[in-house]
Amino acid sequence: MVEQWDARGAGRVEHALRRSAGQARLFEPVRRHDLLSLGIDLALLPLIRLIGNEADVEALEACCRPRSTSRSR
Repeated sequence: MVEQWDARGAGRVEHALRRSAGQARLFEPVRRHDLLSLGIDLALLPLIRLIGNEADVEALEACCRPRSTSRSR
């Protein structure tokens, strides 16, 4: 099983999250290693760091929801 996410959608959400700067960031105190150990994609870490509230989480989830695909060997 391979998970893929929409990089274009992530870019749109990143712009919106940056505009909402000024509020507290939920994952600011969490270490990078801890986020990676939860299975967060390295490429998504900058977006995760911008999350400030539940609305941000919902926006990110809607645009970056993984699409599962099967890979045959």
